[in-house]
This record gives sequence, C-alpha cells and structure tokens, in this order.
Amino acid sequence: MSQSLRLPALLILLVALLSIVTTHADNTSAGEFTAEQATEFADSIFPYFKAADWNSYASHLHPEALGELKDLVVGIVAVDTTGQFSTMFLGGRTPQQVQELAPETLFVDFFESFQVLVPQMKQIITSTESTTIGAVPENEKFHVVYRARSKMQGSEIVQVDVLTVKPHDGQLKAMLTADIQELINSLSEMIR
Repeated sequence: MSQSLRLPALLILLVALLSIVTTHADNTSAGEFTAEQATEFADSIFPYFKAADWNSYASHLHPEALGELKDLVVGIVAVDTTGQFSTMFLGGRTPQQVQELAPETLFVDFFESFQVLVPQMKQIITSTESTTIGAVPENEKFHVVYRARSKMQGSEIVQVDVLTVKPHDGQLKAMLTADIQELINSLSEMIR
C-alpha cells in the first residue's frame, strides 16, 4: 500500500477504534485484564520511553516482541556483507555474536546506538508527552490508543498511535509498535 493511501486508511481505522473505545472503554476485558489496566500499563511505560531508559522499557516488552526484533536484526546482520549495520548499531558484533545476544540486550544496544547516531532522535524522544485515549480488547490482547506530542526543531509533532499489549506470566507486556518495525526495515533497506 502506498504511503498516500496508508494514512487515510489508518485514520479511518483510528476513528473506528475511537468510537468503540468511547462506548466500551472501562468495562471490557481481554482474558484476565481490563481495558483500564491496559491503559494504566501503557501510562506506566511511557516515562521509560521519554527518559530513553531502554533497559526499563525492554523489561516491559513482551517476549514475542523482543523475539521479533531480534529476528529482524539477525536477518539484517546475516545479509549485510559489509558489516556496516553491526558496526553502527551493535558494536561491530559478528553475526554469531548477535545471534547469541539476549533479546533484551539487543534491543537496548540497538536503541542506545541509534540515539547516538541520530541525535535529533533523543530530542524528539525526551520531548514526547504521551496520553492514552482508551483501549480496545481483541481476544487476549488490547490495543491501547494514545496521542504522542513531541517537538522537533521548534515544531510540534502530534501523532495518534496504537500500542498493543498482551499478557505474559500474569502481567501485561507491550508488543513492538509499527514505528519500530518500520524503522528497522528502513534501516535494512538503506544498508542493502
């Protein structure tokens, strides 16, 4: 789907989600958790993102999300014959060393390196204020709709996005946002 078609489709989806949230927000559940608990969880992890505290943020990610990120990164490192991606984002580790990394360590190393390489990212991250709007249940997970406001070079950026959360070992954990997946894929394309 082209970028120009993607935005209107996302806006339509968000309007539909918001209408569901408005009518069902706090009395719905997905398994053992409620929509209110899902929004409280999202509110609890946003400060880690704002502080660029990647260790704390990673500890709140679902193992599936960390595994997906690791699979993406390991795949990029495996096909990057120049070693440029590993040098830039993973301390020059070999493909074997990257494969052996704990998923949490890989997440932290990648994002710490990324914010050093792209200093404007740290400014955007630390200026971000996130406000939850509501949560929509789907089977055993929730899609938490939130508004993020950040500043870049004096301009305010406002984005409405979705954070999916799922239970794991009796706790809610966050999945990767589409933005993070797109970031990794974009970097992969730049390296190839």
